[in-house]
Amino acid sequence: MLELRDVGKVFGGLQALQDVSLRVDAGRIHGLIGPNGAGKTTLFNVVTGVTRASKGSVTFDGHVTTGLPPHAIAWLGIARTYQLVRPFFELTTTENVEVGIAFGRGTRSGRRSDARAEARRFLELVDLADKHDHRAEELNLGERKRLEIAKALAAQPRLLLFDEVLAGLNPTETARAVELFRRINGMGITILMIEHNMRAIMTACEHIFVLHHGKLIAAGSPDAVSRDHAVVEAYLGRKDPALRRRKALADA
Repeated sequence: MLELRDVGKVFGGLQALQDVSLRVDAGRIHGLIGPNGAGKTTLFNVVTGVTRASKGSVTFDGHVTTGLPPHAIAWLGIARTYQLVRPFFELTTTENVEVGIAFGRGTRSGRRSDARAEARRFLELVDLADKHDHRAEELNLGERKRLEIAKALAAQPRLLLFDEVLAGLNPTETARAVELFRRINGMGITILMIEHNMRAIMTACEHIFVLHHGKLIAAGSPDAVSRDHAVVEAYLGRKDPALRRRKALADA
């Protein structure tokens, strides 16, 4: 569904991405992990057109998207959330989701009543039906994260990019979110998610990519990635191998 070939991105003298090549298969939940500053969000920005790659190409479902503006890429079927949630605080949750409906892909009737009814369905999916008339500024962090997901879903994506949607959530909220990811994936939506919660990402994902200093250093199943020496070293540094191994397994 999504393919990056030798993608690089330079900001001034900083090489944020270095010759990254990867493929995201349709119908699966994929993870993108790496230490802070590894280039994960930059990769999302390149895929969604927020940032233009300095080199390389991005292809989505047979369409070369390199250089396209964000709205054109969204209409092809890619939606995302942001690490820092960005609701329209003065609007209700229903109105927030209506924005996604108005500007997403697919054919809609154009009637406000239909958009409102559709927005309520997305709010129900993310367990926010009881907050349909609340302004976004009244929601707590966990609820705002779920609203962010509903807004993205309203655009009718085929590929959904999650940027640390679990950050700041307690264990109960995290488990609830992982179940939501599975429900979304069950709707035929492919997922690529950035996450630092290793337990959650190892549970939710079928395939994981690992970035370090802008380079792709590993890719594979959760089990294979958790046992990869380069991955363990990138996260834990050069320590006693036995200690690294025990800590990596404990974190996973």
